Amino acid sequence: VQYLIPGDNWQDWLMHVTATSGTFYGAQNGVTYQFRVRAVDNAGNVQPFGGAQAQTIVDAVAPTASVNALPTYTFSSAFVVSWGGTDNGGSGIAYYDVQYRTNDGTWQNWQVQTTATSAQFTGGHDGVTYRFRARGVDQVGNVQPLGVHQAETTIELNGPSSRIFPFANDLIHSDTFTVSWLGQAEPGKRVLYYDIYYRFDNGSWQLWLAQTPNTSAPFTAQQGDGVYQFEVQAVDNEGAAEPLTGQPEATVVVDAVAPFIVPVAWLPMIAQ
Repeated sequence: VQYLIPGDNWQDWLMHVTATSGTFYGAQNGVTYQFRVRAVDNAGNVQPFGGAQAQTIVDAVAPTASVNALPTYTFSSAFVVSWGGTDNGGSGIAYYDVQYRTNDGTWQNWQVQTTATSAQFTGGHDGVTYRFRARGVDQVGNVQPLGVHQAETTIELNGPSSRIFPFANDLIHSDTFTVSWLGQAEPGKRVLYYDIYYRFDNGSWQLWLAQTPNTSAPFTAQQGDGVYQFEVQAVDNEGAAEPLTGQPEATVVVDAVAPFIVPVAWLPMIAQ
């Protein structure tokens, strides 16, 4: 019996044997081995060797799979986790098992015998760190051992809060005035910056100041006399952003060009 590694020469393996099977040792993972046999009878007649009569690809190594990196913080209770792997020249990955645990708790099965390479994780809780690990199983049953976590993310649902301070006067006769705001973050965090929006006469909201660490700034009413409304959005040092509501937090009427409005009686201002 001879064997061949493609690209090499035929090598003797079992010679002058009467057995009809044998164990081949020293095979290398991912390598194709071909075999051929000839028989010799008791009269000395020798069968000529022909081409390869059988072949096999050695797959003795487990796959290598891992979970792809996740952001340090996730600002939603649902997020996508992805993974992948390689079979190191073997028969190919048949499926994956993916587990998770919260903080340093017990590992739980999440995706079992899946051929998918991503899924949405739901039900995350604020302040909890979710850790993930994956293993691959190949077509011949080689199983990758489960190890330590390969990716993690912490859920951050409670972002900072902020507000625009009301104006001292609802009606001003200047096209430049100061807008002030203030925000606060959860304990152990800090407000990193603010985005300030305004709209004119109930039009569309426009970004005025982006990523400013300041808590006040002069505003120039470039669109002329009318109603100006403001909203602020705070972002903390972990990247959590306060949701925008689209509702004004402070309103002022600019009347900088004559003739001027002269209030006779003050009524509550209703903003839409």
